[in-house]
Amino acid sequence: MDPRSHIPFMEFPEDVQLCTLSFLSPSTIAAFARTSKRSLSLCSGDSGNPLWHALCDRRWGSKTLISQWGQGKISFKLLYRTLSVWDSLIGFWRIIPRSSLSSVAFMAALVLFEWGPTFLVGSRVSPSSRNGEYGVVKSPFLLMSLSPTGEAVYFLDQDGKSTRFPSVEEARDWGLTPVNVSFMGASHFLVEEKFLASGDEEDDSGDLIRQRKRRMLRWTWDPQHFLKILNCSPTSSRPLQGLWKGIGADAKLDIYLVTYNESGGISCRRVGDSSVVRALGRSLIVFYTLESSCIMPPYSPEELFRYESRVHHGVLADYSSCPSAANDNSLVVSSILFCYSSFNQLAPDVDEGARENSHLRKKGRIWRYRDGTFGFGFLKDNLIIDLKPFTGKDQFLEPDKH
Repeated sequence: MDPRSHIPFMEFPEDVQLCTLSFLSPSTIAAFARTSKRSLSLCSGDSGNPLWHALCDRRWGSKTLISQWGQGKISFKLLYRTLSVWDSLIGFWRIIPRSSLSSVAFMAALVLFEWGPTFLVGSRVSPSSRNGEYGVVKSPFLLMSLSPTGEAVYFLDQDGKSTRFPSVEEARDWGLTPVNVSFMGASHFLVEEKFLASGDEEDDSGDLIRQRKRRMLRWTWDPQHFLKILNCSPTSSRPLQGLWKGIGADAKLDIYLVTYNESGGISCRRVGDSSVVRALGRSLIVFYTLESSCIMPPYSPEELFRYESRVHHGVLADYSSCPSAANDNSLVVSSILFCYSSFNQLAPDVDEGARENSHLRKKGRIWRYRDGTFGFGFLKDNLIIDLKPFTGKDQFLEPDKH
């Protein structure tokens, strides 16, 4: 092609230029703006510059209504800077347990953040109360948006009934609590109640009265820390990693988080709604492994009997009494790992010296199945709790329908 036929970038139509620049980062765009006066003119400005709209539309246009944030009165440059921070919230988080139960009693240990039309919503995720079912309930607890002046606004919904982002007046009528959200990096944030000063305007006197009543009723929201669950799904090198759900011997659903350490060891903890209260500030580990090595087939007669003599709870329960079940991939054990129950869970008041004694560990097994799922059980029991993957794409139940 004749080099003379090349068209300089700045001679393309403006919409083509903006579309191209929207793929770049702000720092790269700033460097481009310094290359010429025309590029500076294209990239400079604030609320009136269509480039920031193009940047916002590229990243979030398919997820939220970018033109309606802040009632359409804020600049896209401000919106871009805000959503760049808030974007890291999308996904699953878990609460860091505290010893105080004043606000944890209503709080699930697992939280899911998603995009709303003009806001972000953090929802409590907890098992359904229906015994023997896999339904999971999602109810909003934290709403985040921008005011028409560009100020970040956060409301706590302790009843979990909000369906949209409220105005200030609606928030008062709905009994929502103003809070502050402090980010401590991309994977840690803090939520604490926003108290009004006694010298605020008279219009806020109703809020001050409600604050005093909440303090008297011990209903105050204590500051709570949240950590992001960075690895929610299994990988080829970490096949058990992520979120799982399973039905225990009590016929109640639990949600589990399985993580790996640097040496390949595995730990599994409950992250359902009741686990925080039971933990009382301690990490409720269900089981852990000391090493990543596993038993491969053929298995010893003892290991075969240990598996085949057990009752399955959960995913595979329907197959356990079926004569042809052994031919189903979901029941074929591909490998076996040794595991131990957490002694903190069994006897939290025992001193540290006794805790280290190996005979106090409750031994168990993890059975990995050919279909990628797994089950676990302990040697003194006759059960296997079979687990299935849990993702944010699961069908959730409404809070008032479970």
